[in-house]
Amino acid sequence: MAIIIKQQISNHPIFTDVERFVTITRIANNADVKQIILNGHIEYINDGVDVTSNFRSQIDNWIVGNHYSVQVRDENNEPILDENGEELTMPAFDYFHSLILANQVPLLSLLQVYILNDDEKGAFNF
Repeated sequence: MAIIIKQQISNHPIFTDVERFVTITRIANNADVKQIILNGHIEYINDGVDVTSNFRSQIDNWIVGNHYSVQVRDENNEPILDENGEELTMPAFDYFHSLILANQVPLLSLLQVYILNDDEKGAFNF
């Protein structure tokens, strides 16, 4: 299976010597239903040895859709604030798709940034 993205994230929160990598092997962009479906898993490496089999690695139901919102960010990945100082948000698919269509950000680059943003929120700590 071909690797499309392999993005290093923070080390395991409990086993802090274990490095982690989010690996995406399939991307299906379906504008008709406003979804980007991702197949992926987390690889776990300890001292250069793959120890993935010791952890839950599959990322289930990874769908970028309009059923949730994401922060709108500037070119430096900083949240954009509205006139009240609140962080702007948009439905996830609409936001990602608008950036891709405007040729502002390639999909793979966008996904890598949001993997890191999600990692900061603990999204891969399972």
